Amino acid sequence: MSITKEQKRARFMMHVCVIIGFLAAILAIWSLFDKVYYIAVFSAFIIALQYYNYKQWQKKA
Repeated sequence: MSITKEQKRARFMMHVCVIIGFLAAILAIWSLFDKVYYIAVFSAFIIALQYYNYKQWQKKA
């Protein structure tokens, strides 16, 4: 059974979402240690968006 081009793209984008979410989590933790709370809140928002985006791509994969 072959994977279609759309499924390959969806799997690739799922990996991209995980990487961006991981980097945003690191930034959020770093911002909390440096007491820059607005960047931590922004990073948490990015993490939530990436989770939503991951779930959308997962439906297509």
